[in-house]
Amino acid sequence: MTRRAAPLGDTAVDSAQGAASSGKWWEETSEGVMGKFQVEESGDSIERLRRQMTYEEAAFDQEIEDVVIAGKRALLRLRMQRAVETPGYKHYLVKRIRKQIARALGLRRAREIARGITSEQSRRMKRRRKLELKMQYEEAYGSEPSYPKSRKWKRRMGRIV
Repeated sequence: MTRRAAPLGDTAVDSAQGAASSGKWWEETSEGVMGKFQVEESGDSIERLRRQMTYEEAAFDQEIEDVVIAGKRALLRLRMQRAVETPGYKHYLVKRIRKQIARALGLRRAREIARGITSEQSRRMKRRRKLELKMQYEEAYGSEPSYPKSRKWKRRMGRIV
């Protein structure tokens, strides 16, 4: 596409009108970018962090979660064995399992630090995971009646995640 040169007399008038009507060209661009950025910021930051994880990172995070859950389940089983005084109870396993859980949680925190997640974001993510698990249990076991509830009630009871 070719452009024609404007006559000399029109150039000065056009440039003066262009400068008066719209500010500098980079200000428009920066305003557009800031508008998009504010829309993105208004989204849920925890959801944004989850979307940024690759499939490999998500799988590794799930593996860490599985290790922690399996360890807690084993600790519960050992606690029950100790309560009923089961013969052959291995008391030294409790300390080993606790160390394994602590190692997995430490690894999770180190990975969060590497991804740039603050401790406050980590706390919120932990609370979110806990609420989601609680909601799964409640859906499975039906702990509350199915009639509609207000947003205020849901927020008070921790149902809004």
